[in-house]
Amino acid sequence: MQILNFESERFKLRTISPKDCSKKYLNWVINEKYIDYGNKNKNKLTIKILKQNILQKKNPYFFTIRDKKNNHIGNIKFEYFNKKKNIFHLGILIGDKNWKYKGVFREIFFTLVPHIYFLEKKPKIICGIHRENLASIKSFKNMGW
Repeated sequence: MQILNFESERFKLRTISPKDCSKKYLNWVINEKYIDYGNKNKNKLTIKILKQNILQKKNPYFFTIRDKKNNHIGNIKFEYFNKKKNIFHLGILIGDKNWKYKGVFREIFFTLVPHIYFLEKKPKIICGIHRENLASIKSFKNMGW
């Protein structure tokens, strides 16, 4: 899999790898109430399982989000929903509490999407948001979704 790197004004984005799976990342997934991790019991997740999932999916558009000091603050992915029709499902996790509600998603989204549109020849991007996740709903609406 090709490693992609992008930068926005405040963040660095790099294709995720198993070495990015840390206890901190594991805790984000376990503690985020709106993440459905493949209908598995999140409390049984391990770093090893996170690494295996990264290796098995081989998703070319799954990125770590890092601040300029290289601290891992979250992830974003554009995962094939229907490869034949070129449809991607968007998922984002801002795990670092210091960066929540600071416009990270907006900045990252508008940094990545032009590249993905170019690389994938104008794909369709969809997302699903839990109806109780009001902050995400507001964020997406503010961006025109």
